[in-house]
Amino acid sequence: MKFSIVALALSVSSVMALPSEAASGHSLLARDRVKLNQYRTLDDCKNDRNILFHAAPPANNCYDLDKQTGAFFYNTGGYLLSQGKFYPQV
Repeated sequence: MKFSIVALALSVSSVMALPSEAASGHSLLARDRVKLNQYRTLDDCKNDRNILFHAAPPANNCYDLDKQTGAFFYNTGGYLLSQGKFYPQV
């Protein structure tokens, strides 16, 4: 009797651990936001330090970068397909 209970418990737990189809829900791609960080220098930008300004801007907006900003980082979002870029200010 004890063996039957143990065998049943082990078989149920192993079935529960098997992989299943992906759940329908939000993917990581849908949750990410666009990111815009402004830095004083390109070195600060590449090392992600001394951020002057941070925003999560909506698409198709223009931003006036101030004279303190020497570089900025723009990430298009999308966890697996993100396109992060470093831009020196000219």
